[in-house]
Amino acid sequence: VTNRVCGCAFTHNNALRQENIHGGAGGCEASGRALLDIHDSAFTGNVGFMGNTKGKNDGPGGLALFNGGPNGHVSVVSNCVFNGNFTKNQYSLAGAVQLRHATTNAVTFVGCLFTNNFWKLSANGYGSACIVSGAEASSSGRLFVRDTLFVGNIMSNAYAGAASYSCSSVWTDCVGGSIAYFLNCT
Repeated sequence: VTNRVCGCAFTHNNALRQENIHGGAGGCEASGRALLDIHDSAFTGNVGFMGNTKGKNDGPGGLALFNGGPNGHVSVVSNCVFNGNFTKNQYSLAGAVQLRHATTNAVTFVGCLFTNNFWKLSANGYGSACIVSGAEASSSGRLFVRDTLFVGNIMSNAYAGAASYSCSSVWTDCVGGSIAYFLNCT
């Protein structure tokens, strides 16, 4: 996508990948270094699904933001709805949004709604039904979430053992100088 997305609807898309091909996002993916401004948009019923190979871009259902913009800047996702996005894969990380941004960058969610997103894991790992920030210590920048509502999101694990670092709302890798802030969230 471009660095500005306004008033768009990403609905019922499928990022099916198989074999050794890395899957992207079901809705949209931004992987450049431009500052991002995504607002007043909806990501609904998108599916991030991949085969059985572990890869860095294993598909979130709704939105993937990789690199997170220029150093020291904040990319913003505001007034967006993430509803019914889904991922099911051995190594997928997020039902709705996956972030992989450097520790000098930040991504902010303001006034967003996350409802009925679903993440199902079939191997031991980490992830979230809504937001995953950082998949490795060197790729997890600052995350700000403000005035955002999380309702009815589900994390399921079919792995024989307990999944590590998993949750139904937000999972963030707060190491290597990264940090997460939450203000007025429910």
